Amino acid sequence: RQRVSLADAGDKDLGLTPFEFRILHFLATNRGRIFSKAELLKETLEANVHVNEDNIYTHISSLRRKLGESATAVESIPRQGYRFKPA
Repeated sequence: RQRVSLADAGDKDLGLTPFEFRILHFLATNRGRIFSKAELLKETLEANVHVNEDNIYTHISSLRRKLGESATAVESIPRQGYRFKPA
């Protein structure tokens, strides 16, 4: 079982989708490193699943919304990609 909660949110499960969980897990385990949209999709999508790179915006946006005040941990780097940068 994959579960994400935040201590400052009363340890309530954030209810991430499997794909949001994989994005967060991948970025967090590679803290500080910048990944392009293409790299994120390659590393987090299941085999034989094809998604347009622009869809990553939707998933990152949803992930940030669920992270609430901790949303700044998923940082956008203009023209480069995303990285995990905890507060």
